[in-house]
Amino acid sequence: MRCKRFPLLFITLVLQLQSNECLKALARTPQYFETTNVQIDNEPSKRLMIVCRSNGCAYKRLTDKLPLDQQVCQHCNFNVEAIDPNLYKVSSEDQLAQLTLTLEKFRTQIENGEIREITLLSSGNVLNNTAKSTEFGTDFWIGATQLISKYPHIKKLVVEGRSEYVTRESLDTIRNSLREDIALEISIGVESTNKKVLTALKKGFSQALFSNALQNIAETPNTSLHVNLLIKPIQFESEEAYISDAVKSALDVLEQSKAFGISTRIAFHPMFIAPETQLEVLYRRGDYTLPTLPSVLEVARRTQAQAIAEGYTNLSSIFIGMSDENLSAQRNSTNTTEAKRYLEIIQHFNATQELSE
Repeated sequence: MRCKRFPLLFITLVLQLQSNECLKALARTPQYFETTNVQIDNEPSKRLMIVCRSNGCAYKRLTDKLPLDQQVCQHCNFNVEAIDPNLYKVSSEDQLAQLTLTLEKFRTQIENGEIREITLLSSGNVLNNTAKSTEFGTDFWIGATQLISKYPHIKKLVVEGRSEYVTRESLDTIRNSLREDIALEISIGVESTNKKVLTALKKGFSQALFSNALQNIAETPNTSLHVNLLIKPIQFESEEAYISDAVKSALDVLEQSKAFGISTRIAFHPMFIAPETQLEVLYRRGDYTLPTLPSVLEVARRTQAQAIAEGYTNLSSIFIGMSDENLSAQRNSTNTTEAKRYLEIIQHFNATQELSE
C-alpha cells in the first residue's frame, strides 16, 4: 500500500494555519491580571489590574535587535510576553476579548462593589494610537470604556502610556465614551526626575512632552494624573541615596502637576529584575542589588510627610506597586523571609494611607 504524499507547500500552509490559530488564541488571553488594595474617595477599595497582551512597546522595539547595553529602557522588557508583530497583528477585537474575559472572571466582585477601579496596562502603551505604530486603536478605547461603563460600582479607570501619547484626541475619545461619573486617571512612567538616572536607563523621557501631557490632562474633565516612579532603578551608593531619589522625584512631580491644578496619585514601584535586560546583566555579575522592603516603606513615609509639610494638596494618594507581572523569576524585593509582614503593611497602606509599624 502506498502512502499518500502531501506537497510540501500544503504541509507548510497547514502548519502556518495551526500556528496562526495558536497565536490568535494567545492574543485573546490577557498577559496578566490581579486585584490589589487601593483607596478611592478616601475609602478602602480594590482595583483590578489587567495587563492586555499586545504587539509590545513600539518604543522598545526600536532597539530590540541591538546589544542589551545599547537598548532603550535598560530596566524594562515587558515585550518578552508580547506577540511579535511579524507573526501576528493583535487587533482591537482581540484586545476587547481579553478585557471581556477578565471582567467576566471578576464579575461578582465588580458587581458587589468590592472592585471599584479598573487599571488597563499592557506590554506597551494603551494610549498609543499613532499612525506609524498603533498598539491600541480607537475601536478598543471605545469598546473598552463602554464595557466598563456598564458596571455601576466602577468609579475609576486608569490607562497608561508614554507622555507623547497623552494627546487631546486620545483623552477626548476615552473621556467622551466613558460614563460621566467614572474618574479617568492617566498613568505615565516618569521613573525618576534625576537626569543621571534617566540617562542611565535610556528612558527617552522628555520634560517638554510631559508638560504637554499635563496640559492635556488639565483640560480634560474629571481626569487626573498617575505617575509611576521606580525605587532604586540603578545602583546607588547607599540606601539613603535611593530613598532620597524616589522621594525627591515624587515631590518634583507634585510641584509640576500642582502648577496645572491636577490631582495626582504617586505610585512607587520597587525595582525587580526583568529578563533579557541590561539590568539583569548587572544583577548577575553583582553590580546591582534590589531595594529592601523597609526602604520602600520609608520612601512612602517620607513622601507623605513632606508632601503635607510643603502643601502639596494635589496629592490624592500614594500607591506602592509590588507586582512583577510574573516576569522576575522571584528576583524581587519580596523574596525574603520577612516579606509577608511587610507586604501586609503595604496592602494596608494602599487601602488606608496609614503606615503601621
